[in-house]
Amino acid sequence: MYAATGDPNISGFPFIGDGIYKSIDSGKTWSNIGLNETRVLSHVKISNQNSDVIYASSMGIPFEKSIHRGVFKTIDGGNSWSQVLFINDSTGVADLVVHPTNHNIVFATGWNRVRNNYRSVVAGPDAKIFKSTDGGNTWKVLRNGLPEDRSSRIGIDISQSNPNILYACYTDADDFNLKGVFKSTDGGENWTALNIGEVAGLERGIYGGFGWYFGKIRINPLDHNDVFILGVDMYRSKNGGLNWSLAVPPWWTYEVHADKHDLIFNNDNMYLTTDGGAYKANIFNEDWQDIENIPTTQFYRVEYNPHNPDSYYGGAQDNGTSGGNATTINEWERIYGGDGFQPIFHPYDAEIFYVETQNGGLAVTTNGGQNFIGANFGISGDDPRNWDMPIMMSQYDPNILYTGTNKIYINENGAAVEWKAISSDLTDPSSPFLRHNISTIHESPLDPNYIAAGTSDGLVWVTKDQGQNWINISGGLPSRYVSSIIFSSENENTIYVSYTGYRDNDNTPYIYKTENLGATWTSIQGDMPAIAINNILILPSDRLSLTGVLVIATDAGVYISRNEGRNWTRLGNNMPYITVYDVAFNPSLNQVIAGTFGRSIQSFDLSQINYPIISSTTTSHIVDFKVYPSVVFQDQNITIAHNIDHMVFEIFNANGKVVNMHIPTTTNITKVNVGALPMGLYFVKPKQINAKVKRFVKI
Repeated sequence: MYAATGDPNISGFPFIGDGIYKSIDSGKTWSNIGLNETRVLSHVKISNQNSDVIYASSMGIPFEKSIHRGVFKTIDGGNSWSQVLFINDSTGVADLVVHPTNHNIVFATGWNRVRNNYRSVVAGPDAKIFKSTDGGNTWKVLRNGLPEDRSSRIGIDISQSNPNILYACYTDADDFNLKGVFKSTDGGENWTALNIGEVAGLERGIYGGFGWYFGKIRINPLDHNDVFILGVDMYRSKNGGLNWSLAVPPWWTYEVHADKHDLIFNNDNMYLTTDGGAYKANIFNEDWQDIENIPTTQFYRVEYNPHNPDSYYGGAQDNGTSGGNATTINEWERIYGGDGFQPIFHPYDAEIFYVETQNGGLAVTTNGGQNFIGANFGISGDDPRNWDMPIMMSQYDPNILYTGTNKIYINENGAAVEWKAISSDLTDPSSPFLRHNISTIHESPLDPNYIAAGTSDGLVWVTKDQGQNWINISGGLPSRYVSSIIFSSENENTIYVSYTGYRDNDNTPYIYKTENLGATWTSIQGDMPAIAINNILILPSDRLSLTGVLVIATDAGVYISRNEGRNWTRLGNNMPYITVYDVAFNPSLNQVIAGTFGRSIQSFDLSQINYPIISSTTTSHIVDFKVYPSVVFQDQNITIAHNIDHMVFEIFNANGKVVNMHIPTTTNITKVNVGALPMGLYFVKPKQINAKVKRFVKI
């Protein structure tokens, strides 16, 4: 078995690999057999005549021009490789087919593609079909009926039952919809454009404007007239492309998930992969069945629900916003659709929560998710937005929310959302960056007037008066994408900021600290390995005798520092080295929650690393306690009833911030006045004992 690594779709979140792996024991063990520098391999094709003859196609590293693009070949099972096709340093090969009975005949499709923080090339003049008849020694560009102008991604397939027949689908260079479908009956020497449009049953819009993300065509190996085109939906022609019809239920029925990426055949069965998993159907009846249930969801953002703290919620790539836990692993509730991003829960009204889709599509529910209404009123439709537009709820007043386009907006009306700008454009449109938008926002947990923001074009800003005046504090910091910014919970003038240069082929772990609101900055990357950082979380340090407990989400898991960044340790040993875009803290269960991009949501019990510090003399106690009433009003007491004399309790808010850290008791009944606390959800826990928490709400 051979596995080629890297993501050939090369989206705005491109993932690279490190070559080809080979297994000779049916996948039990693997060894790397080269092509590490290619970074993104699109195909690996094994000859039907000689299994030692293998072709591999490469898109190369997507972030910059590279010579490691094209087609590579081995004749010794991967012991050595030679590059047999190189188009140019910005053009890779997106699709590759080999003649089923003559492995010297090879077809490859060129694709002009570079994607970083400064450029996004998705089309060009080198999008052509290349053919070799001598095993890759020489190549020619196929013409005779094929487009000669600029194109984007091209898909191609060769019939296994009649290798003289090939089909190709082209993506338009301007609108990235279907440009045309072409057929050859003489081995690619001449091509005929097939009819598309309403009459043929195949509309140009089948790609949804994302043809560079699809661009694949497949032929039933038993019937050269049976052809499939993969897009948002999948279309099928049973008469050689004369007319087409849907081969799956429409995507909006959710019977088969949207965005079709691959189709393979095995006798009378066909297997389809989508953004929502894998499906199987018989070739003749198209009765599709979901056939996998594996935790590979790509989560952008995660959050815990304070009203249901043993459940986990997140926004996922093309899988909306959902929530659940391990005990209901097959019954996670889908709350909202689209690409899911940051969910936000009202701290003391379980009926109110916010969801987000791509490019800042905000919505809110006031009835626990029975229905949602749009929550973008007041935000200019002309403002540039981040694909993952930041949004946060104030820690002081849940009716206040912040978000950002190229400006910072505030909503002070709770679920009756009405945004107003509290900044001018904080980006630098004159800079060479490709995108100019707000990428991260944070409100100080010590002063509601202090707000900080970072941009996709490398700028960091702070305001000390809730947006009336903004100060650029980017001096001395890198010119990179600002991935996270967060205020200290100990010192109002201390801010942490991280950058990612991953899309610029720079894996430096950029993380900085200022103790004077950005007048000066100090790098705290310490001994972090060369891994880009995506998000910063500060654990409530006043719950223990340490300060500066930092947790970071990186491109290779989660790391923690308990000494202000001098030393970093990878958190947990069973999470794969996979990208994590977001980390959150669940104070109720003392957990870090990680949203991974490919291994779903994972949680880490912090008691494993003795956080918070637990007294070794009291952990053996079984603490039985109650807190009542569950809802308290101004100047009202809560009662803590417990079974151990001289126990010390602490109260902390929904963000994990301790608001009353030393409540000594001498009897089994203790009354605590919480009148000075702001409205919100609070937790009570025995101090220095790893016990479950109790909750109350102050209104």
